[in-house]
Amino acid sequence: TVLTTCLVGINHSDTRASGLLHGRRALVITLQAIPLMVVLFLLVPRVAPLWNMQVGGDKARTGMSDSMSPGQISELSESAELAFRVDFQGDMPPRAQRYWRGLTLSHYDGRTWQQAVPQGQPESEYLYQRGSEKPDWYKRLEGRRSPDQQYYRYQVIAEPTQRRWLFSLDVPFPLYGDVSLAKDMRLVANQPVSERFAYRVDSVPAVSAAINLTSQERQLMLSLPEGAGRKARGLAHQWRLESDSASDIAQRALDYFRDQPFHYTLRPPRLTVDPVDDFLFRTRRGFCEHYASSFTFLMRAAGVPARVVVGYQGGERNELGSHLLVRQYDAHAWSEIWLGGHGWTRVDPTGAVAPDRIELGLREALENSEDGRDLLDDLGLRRFSDGGLFAKVSQLMDYVDFRWQTWVLGYDSAFQSEFLEDLLGAVSPVRIAIALIVAVTLLMGLYALFLLWHGGNERLTLMEREYWRLHQRVSERGRPLEAGLTPMQLCQAISEQWPQAAIAADNWAKYYQKLHYDPVSLPNKQQKRHLRSLRNRLYKLLD
Repeated sequence: TVLTTCLVGINHSDTRASGLLHGRRALVITLQAIPLMVVLFLLVPRVAPLWNMQVGGDKARTGMSDSMSPGQISELSESAELAFRVDFQGDMPPRAQRYWRGLTLSHYDGRTWQQAVPQGQPESEYLYQRGSEKPDWYKRLEGRRSPDQQYYRYQVIAEPTQRRWLFSLDVPFPLYGDVSLAKDMRLVANQPVSERFAYRVDSVPAVSAAINLTSQERQLMLSLPEGAGRKARGLAHQWRLESDSASDIAQRALDYFRDQPFHYTLRPPRLTVDPVDDFLFRTRRGFCEHYASSFTFLMRAAGVPARVVVGYQGGERNELGSHLLVRQYDAHAWSEIWLGGHGWTRVDPTGAVAPDRIELGLREALENSEDGRDLLDDLGLRRFSDGGLFAKVSQLMDYVDFRWQTWVLGYDSAFQSEFLEDLLGAVSPVRIAIALIVAVTLLMGLYALFLLWHGGNERLTLMEREYWRLHQRVSERGRPLEAGLTPMQLCQAISEQWPQAAIAADNWAKYYQKLHYDPVSLPNKQQKRHLRSLRNRLYKLLD
């Protein structure tokens, strides 16, 4: 609008119009262009750019890593950067059920958990890409879906990370986006996420029971490094002898975390020799990755297939809309164990030690911990929970940005194809061309009618209105006047009918001509005010 105002001013520099008048004309032009712009934006086929420059493609943003070792996720929790937004269509799960899985970590070397694929199985067999032939495990999952099952439909807009892994609830079925689904229930982008990335998902938690466990997978999910966690192995072996099922073993581990003096803290002591034994029997102070790592180790040592899952838990709702904001400080790690008849089952040992972390979020958990209040101030997290004007403005800005991302930047070729299919019934070049011609013709016809109507109702200028007000008053008080009188002829007609107003009429006529025909400048506010005062003084002499 500012640039159009400048162009209007350049092309109408001889009119001596004010900058405000140029701005108003530019605003009218812009408003007239918006309907046509919307039609072209929606209907013109969107094609990929001929070239694309990747900026910072080798640099990873703050976010999840493809491995986990003690202290790594607690470092993420010191960041308030946005990880992704989620917009639900329908019901939203309660906070305690918002587990956004990103990566499953199956290989443990004694200190670090990493991603792994069972030996002898190529990674391509673990991935299903939309549009390709469906593998058997995906057909089995789809076969377990039914209309009466609880599911969540939502759209995720992920921030750029330069990595491929994405985040979703259990069990995700991708509906839209350049996304693949892995057999371990994680979503994978087909290209590194170098800019904000949108995808839609249906999550059906009950379908997890349909995922089978092959012998190679079982072997991987039970593997432990030699010599690691000797005391933990002994404790797990004891639980196995005293328990009737895998779920009983898991419950014993949770009771152990709940009954022993474990503490939830963002600044745990260092684990030196053996991370598992040091944590379980010496320090007993840690963050979610400590509990998930040690619990998964205990399960494997007891003969229960288990793995670590890292992602995010929770999310802050924007009160102005229906979407969630998931930030880096929502990063979380938990465990999954294999139970016969139930498949992979989520177990979060952190909830046994700090239930507030799961039910309420990180800030509330830190508020209730012994060192948490100081951490809230040190990490700058307190400001996000405070109310007041700042919180309202922040939510408004986030809402506007989210809608811009959803409706404008997220309107890519796939989204357009889906929209046009709903609008036109089927997408074809002929139908798109007809829709474009009809829409543009309709808009141009409406605009032409507006110009014809507006052209027959010319607006008077300020000086013209001033003249006609006096002309109309004189015609009402005395004999009717002709329409084509000059200012001086109008003055003479007034003097003939009202001799006492001759001087006032002459003063008004001379000052009017001076302002109206001045080639140098337009009348300013003071001059306009003085002209009105001369006219009002003349009115009194006509009464």
